[in-house]
Amino acid sequence: MEYVENTIHDFEISTKGKQDIIEQFSKLVREKSGKKTAKASLTAKQEDLQERIQAIVDDADIPDEQKEVYHQLRQVETGTPLSNTVRVLLSRDGKKSSGEVFNPWGLTINKNGHVLVCDYVHGSVKTVTADTAQILTSVTVHGLPHNFKPYDTAMADNGDYYTADRGNQCIVVSDAKSEVKQIIAMGKLKYPTGVFVDKDRNVFIADYDADCVIKCNGDGDIISRRQLSKPWSLTMNSKYQLIVSCPDVKCIYVLDSNLEILNQFGSDHLVYPCGVTVDNADNIYVTDGRKIVKFDRQGEYQETVTVDGYPYYIAVFTDGRIVYSDRSDFTVKVIYK
Repeated sequence: MEYVENTIHDFEISTKGKQDIIEQFSKLVREKSGKKTAKASLTAKQEDLQERIQAIVDDADIPDEQKEVYHQLRQVETGTPLSNTVRVLLSRDGKKSSGEVFNPWGLTINKNGHVLVCDYVHGSVKTVTADTAQILTSVTVHGLPHNFKPYDTAMADNGDYYTADRGNQCIVVSDAKSEVKQIIAMGKLKYPTGVFVDKDRNVFIADYDADCVIKCNGDGDIISRRQLSKPWSLTMNSKYQLIVSCPDVKCIYVLDSNLEILNQFGSDHLVYPCGVTVDNADNIYVTDGRKIVKFDRQGEYQETVTVDGYPYYIAVFTDGRIVYSDRSDFTVKVIYK
């Protein structure tokens, strides 16, 4: 019941309501499964467990609101838990790894296979090796009206950093020596939480508080907007389609390069999706509470992996390893296959 209890505490319902759900869930699973304890029933095969909980919830004499919570929890309970396949890459105290990061947010992987991590507290974007956790560079931008507060970062083909700066509410383009090369959308953004730059240097921005995704050209001019409810993170697949997470509406949107909506999915499997990325085959990975959910390129659900923490921003290496920032203990972690 650990995953159930932990996840319930993340829902915006009363404390008494959370406790009622935990108690009813334990009782219903125990009665329907014939097992002595709810914990024992949760060790059943994944497909059997999904059918059992579905039947329990549908038959239960409980409010619809609680049934909805059960259905969401089912995705957590049936995920594959991780054990020693996770390694800490960066940590706040620097003791669990070779490098230190105080408050990791957005991250990406550059063409050399190194990880770029936004350190919000230090006001820097660190480049770290994935195998030895050695910090190679630390980009800190000065000379702006307010302190540099990086939330997310992307790297152009020429090696420039495109960073969503919460402190100045803009996108800062800089090089590895912290030299500012361009400022994009200064004074035109409210809360930039995600950024991506394509091969033509078009810049795509998730502006959470403005409820929109923005496209800028290489000169930094805004050329298109798409209204979406609270977009958080975004990335692009091999077909130049934009993948956008919208936590408040519990789904993922797919947009074309002109920001026209092509598809949306995930509401049956996601509770609060934040980070989003794609692998070499355009499979889509989404961080969602205490889990990472995988969809195929069409948005069909594939699997759920549960983790001990709160994965936030996420990226995938070419060999399939997953790296993510963990908000529970302020670390950056790598999942090894």
